[in-house]
Amino acid sequence: MPESASASELDIKADIDSDQLEALESGAIDFLDFGCSRGGSLNLARAMFGAGRGLGLDIDPAKVRSAIDAGHDAMVADLTDLAFAPDPVRFVMLCHVLEHLPGLKASELALLNAIRAAREFVYISQPWFDTDGYLFRKGLKVYWSDWHGHPNRMTTLDFHCILEPLRKRNLIVGYRMFARDEIKNSRDPAIHPLASPRNQHGYDDTIHPPKPKRSIKFKEPVFSEIQILIDVQANDSLAGFRARYPEAREIFSSYD
Repeated sequence: MPESASASELDIKADIDSDQLEALESGAIDFLDFGCSRGGSLNLARAMFGAGRGLGLDIDPAKVRSAIDAGHDAMVADLTDLAFAPDPVRFVMLCHVLEHLPGLKASELALLNAIRAAREFVYISQPWFDTDGYLFRKGLKVYWSDWHGHPNRMTTLDFHCILEPLRKRNLIVGYRMFARDEIKNSRDPAIHPLASPRNQHGYDDTIHPPKPKRSIKFKEPVFSEIQILIDVQANDSLAGFRARYPEAREIFSSYD
């Protein structure tokens, strides 16, 4: 996160924040999108959960301006330091944002702010990091696990360690974890040899080091994405999620 803002960044922030905060405080905003970037996840929230007006939050003023130029409501904000009144929106999205935060403490603060802001539920998605060690022992990696932009590689256990105490304190009703897009063997383009440089995308044998000639079938489950639904209060968020991602595999439920 930037340590300080330039004068132009402060001008952008002052220009947009007052109107957005007024809409939020008046109850005109249905959901918040934490880490909205240029606005794509605002569209996803509307499609998945039948949402109304959303407000995107991002620490990068240039991305906020791009979201606004694309027709979205957005404002500059630090997800770890928000001063909203409790429960201003129906739900909060965190779509591929937590992995970009500097560590677990920052992620926990962002999650607490999301839970505090939502009346009904919080939705999280991020890359799958659970089997990094398993792949490493086979001389492999998924390409997103050594990006410089992913300093916070949270596992399902990390989420459990944050969410379970909140459930026991009755700050949330419960939560479910899902995994999607299974990667079954080393031929998948998401898999790279350890020798591949950092910050890559899909494997290309014309530019990347060779993989093992014989395909390695994975004996542990490897996926592309983890998704988490946190019920702040009882709600019907699961129906919208299942309609969008019917193939997602439930891997943990606090209700079991």
